[in-house]
Amino acid sequence: MKKVTFGIVNCNRLFYLKSCFESLVDTTRDYDNKELFVIDNASVEPGTTEYLNELEIRGVNVIRKSERNPSNEFAIGLNTIISKATGDYVCMLQGDMQFVLDGWLNDVIQFYDKNVDIVGSFMLDAQRAMTHDSHRIFRFPDDRVPTFSRNTFFADATRDPVSPAADTLYSRQVIEQIAPWYERNLNHEGGMDSENEMRSKVNQMISSGKIPKYITALSSVPQSIAIYTDPPEGPKVV
Repeated sequence: MKKVTFGIVNCNRLFYLKSCFESLVDTTRDYDNKELFVIDNASVEPGTTEYLNELEIRGVNVIRKSERNPSNEFAIGLNTIISKATGDYVCMLQGDMQFVLDGWLNDVIQFYDKNVDIVGSFMLDAQRAMTHDSHRIFRFPDDRVPTFSRNTFFADATRDPVSPAADTLYSRQVIEQIAPWYERNLNHEGGMDSENEMRSKVNQMISSGKIPKYITALSSVPQSIAIYTDPPEGPKVV
């Protein structure tokens, strides 16, 4: 059984963190060979300290950053996870994902392991039908899929060959080829950010032949969905 490292980067999103972490643990409870990290970027949201303390008691590796750096803290968080990870596969998350498919991890790792030479990253979250309709998506042939698999796997030729934004699963091989994420960004997103810097770097590496012409893979049944939550009292009306 291959080892999988999961890492969640959090900052003042306690409800996202709880939903992501607890659903992840619940849906992968049959997969023992994994390690768990939470990188907290100086959160001040009430209840966060207590929850992080609880996670540590449960055996989670919690790393607390003492200062905010909004334009770079996500990239720094990703690189922190990479520097600590000992897994054959690494899954880095922002926390805005809730895992919904029970027992999904073994299926995905068996598939990825069989296709590690061509898969740059594996998408875990559900996508809208209009997105699929506008993309070039190809089914993996039977000899590239584990015989026991409950799922059907596809390659999305329209997406980046390696996801530049995390929230996905990478092999150790890919991580060692493309890391680190750029940490001197002017913005968190929207230009001059780590996602666009990584996209540019990966495409240049593929063009120059430094890394293979990877593809992004996904499955017919998604492992997770994006979540949007509010505190129990609901949104404040101004």
